[in-house]
Amino acid sequence: MLHNTEMITVGLSLVCLVCSAGCGSNAEMTGDHPATSPVTGVVTYNQAPVANATVTFSPENQGPGAFGRTNDEGRYTLTSFETPGDGAVPGNYIVLITKYETEAPVAAATDPEEYVPPDPNAPAPVIKPPASLLPIRYSQLTTSDLRATVKAEDNTINFELQD
Repeated sequence: MLHNTEMITVGLSLVCLVCSAGCGSNAEMTGDHPATSPVTGVVTYNQAPVANATVTFSPENQGPGAFGRTNDEGRYTLTSFETPGDGAVPGNYIVLITKYETEAPVAAATDPEEYVPPDPNAPAPVIKPPASLLPIRYSQLTTSDLRATVKAEDNTINFELQD
C-alpha cells in the first residue's frame, strides 16, 4: 500500500507524463506516441539494493517522462505510456529517485462493540510527512545530480546513490 506522499509523488509523475505525452519530439512515432526503448537497471544506496523506490526520468527538454518502481533486489523497469515496461523515449533525462518511510496500517476493530469513536473535542492529530529514506537531493529536479541518456536500443542504467 502506498503512503500519501508516495501516492502524491506517483500521481504527480503520472500527471507530468500525461501532460508531456503530446509535447513535440523528432522521435519516430508508434501509434499515438513517440517510439520508446526498453530501460532497466538497479538502484543501490551505500552499496545495498533499494527496494520500493520510485524512479522517475524527467526529460531535460520537451517530451514524455518515464517512471518505474524498484523490486526487492533494487531492479526497476521504466514505463512511459499505457504499456507497463514500454521504456522511455530516447533522449537526455534528469533522474529522481525517492523512497519514504511508511507506517504499518492500524488494524481496525472487527467487532462493532469494540469500536470507540474519536473524541470530538480532542485536538486534531498532527500528521507529520514521512521521512525520506534516501538523501533528499535525489528527489528534486533542482538538486538531483543523476542524469541518464536513453538510446534507441536496450538500455541498462544503474544508479549508485551515496550520502
